[in-house]
Amino acid sequence: MENMATLMAAEGSGRRTADRIAPHGNNFTLLRVLAACVVIWDHAYRLVGLTPPLSDRIAFTDTGTIAVYTFFCISGYLLLGSWAATPKLGQFILKRALRIMPGLMVAVAGAALLFGTLATDLPVGQYLTSPQTRQYVFENWTMFNPQYVLPGVFAHQPYNVVNGSIWTLCYEVTLYTLVPFLGVLLLRRWRLFGTMVVIGVAVLPWDHLPPAVPFLSGLNIAILATFGRYFLMGSLLYAWRDRVPLRWPVVLAVAAAFGIGFGHWWGAWISYAALPYLVIYLARLDIAALRGRFRRRDLSYGLYVWAFPVEQSIVSVAGGHIAPLALCALALPVTGGLAALSWHFVEAPAMRAKGVLSRLGRRRPVIVLAPRPFRAAHRTLVVAGLSGAFAGIASAVLVAAPGRLGQPVAAASPQVVVRSARPVTPAVPLTALPPAQPKPILIFLHGLNEQPDKPVIPALLDYARADGYTVIFTDEGGPRTWGNADAVKAVEALKAKYSPNRPVRLLGVSMGTDTLVNYVAAAAPGSVASGVGILPVTHLPTAPGDVITEQWANAPEPAQYVGVPYEMWYGTADDYAGYPTTYGPHVTAVAMPGARHALPIPYDLAAIFRFLDTDGASGP
Repeated sequence: MENMATLMAAEGSGRRTADRIAPHGNNFTLLRVLAACVVIWDHAYRLVGLTPPLSDRIAFTDTGTIAVYTFFCISGYLLLGSWAATPKLGQFILKRALRIMPGLMVAVAGAALLFGTLATDLPVGQYLTSPQTRQYVFENWTMFNPQYVLPGVFAHQPYNVVNGSIWTLCYEVTLYTLVPFLGVLLLRRWRLFGTMVVIGVAVLPWDHLPPAVPFLSGLNIAILATFGRYFLMGSLLYAWRDRVPLRWPVVLAVAAAFGIGFGHWWGAWISYAALPYLVIYLARLDIAALRGRFRRRDLSYGLYVWAFPVEQSIVSVAGGHIAPLALCALALPVTGGLAALSWHFVEAPAMRAKGVLSRLGRRRPVIVLAPRPFRAAHRTLVVAGLSGAFAGIASAVLVAAPGRLGQPVAAASPQVVVRSARPVTPAVPLTALPPAQPKPILIFLHGLNEQPDKPVIPALLDYARADGYTVIFTDEGGPRTWGNADAVKAVEALKAKYSPNRPVRLLGVSMGTDTLVNYVAAAAPGSVASGVGILPVTHLPTAPGDVITEQWANAPEPAQYVGVPYEMWYGTADDYAGYPTTYGPHVTAVAMPGARHALPIPYDLAAIFRFLDTDGASGP
């Protein structure tokens, strides 16, 4: 990142000395490194199938995600400062590209060539010439269609994902496009007006829009909105750095509010304001012992993009039997070494190159937004544009049909069919040859607000594909009434279109399970062969096609509506969703000891698909 002395520029004499940042006297780099280490610690638990400590205490997120939010808070602050110092679009794009791309390209190629070659189950020649290997490298270089699986690599681990961290980069880069507009709104005399606009945009109910937005390359709008709120708050803190009080009584009050919100859904809204404030306070805290320590190198980016494949490789070498803390302790020095190499031989030279390129293009015309003679005109245009945007968003919210399933594309051969702008890449089948006859259709529904790119879901779908199923997987969010009659009708439509003459098997997670059971209850006899629900939420409503009630977590579940073999996999430590206590003759409950209502889930894929293959004849 740019030198903060340059970013802050020369502030006016009316600003307080405490609000200035001395050259190299800030802690932004240290905080980024610590955040990257927290992500490594978080993944150390998840990659061995466990939930990180404290994650179940935070109702709206988890510890690793808070670390990722920290990156976005810092980016919003520093990038608006960078624009303030050099408000030239061409130079801004060049700086961002040279900061992100070289390190990413080397990390992606390195994971494919180094870790992949050593870990693959395939012959090296077959692995290197596989189209999937090339796709992994080139698609991940573009950032906007992340690929997670390499042929035969980590195929037998809880996650068969090579790098589960880089998916956030496309959101980061998308938010970079806001910086010039934030410069117009927040760095001029009308910053109060601009602040109201930014806050207004941040609090809009983006979650009610369709999950995947085509003109945003299929990015999930809910995730983009969440990351964007932290990014925007970081930008606001930079814009008002001369007025925001950074005093310890305020810090203690904000920290208390942040902590109290952990156990509640509304804690997310507290976090949008509290976390950026706390991050910027710590970053601007002048600690003599740390002053200048992180001036010469920034290993945070290298730690972030290299850690996941390093941890996966350690899990692979250990045969999956390694304690999370041991995994973290081994991964940190290895990843740190790779990050240091990346910094000294890739990232730092690229950042030095941007200075040379900037000097070469200094005499070329640059784009400068909102020149002073046209300030009033720009204000009018901003208001008009935002009004139009608000009207469009409101219209989209009103006409959207949340919870309704779309029409996926049919497939003639066993494969995963995803109704999403961003496809899930199928992994190499676990069997040598696909079966001659495809098995019945498997309809899969994920839980409320789950994302299809979470590593556990592609792994589950890959297993189904390898087992010979044609999977219909619709990428949908869902409201609190997910599982209602409209959703049931949509699943019936899928069955009618893709499997009119064959029984369908059902697989759902969390709230997706409720929709499937509604479908079992409402469908014609004989249309469903069997079903499995994982981490059930209101498995069996009081009537077919019923709407989820406010007492859904502990609702009575009359199982008489289910007339097919049905398994419910529940976590014994799931304090978020109740599991059924009343079972019908066709319902089997399978306990997952210690499991909470969170991904990854310690289910037994082989047992689940054995149940589906035999329609319950083999038992759980």
